[in-house]
Amino acid sequence: QPPVGSTLLSASGPLKRPIAAGCSDSTCATCRVEVLEGAENLSPQQPREKATLKQNGHPMTLRLSCSTTLEKGAVKIKAFELL
Repeated sequence: QPPVGSTLLSASGPLKRPIAAGCSDSTCATCRVEVLEGAENLSPQQPREKATLKQNGHPMTLRLSCSTTLEKGAVKIKAFELL
């Protein structure tokens, strides 16, 4: 389990298929993920994250893994393939 305080993006690094990222500063939305379980264990969405999702035409229900941190417990997410 990743340490509390780590971003979802950094926590995915050692996985067989880590989350794809294009910027690591929440400006491109490449690292967007859908939270399937444990949303209450994550940091709240910040204005920049919301703005980036909106600018890229993604629903506000998604999260940017580069700026979303694990605050407690566990989460289950779905990452998107880059085409």
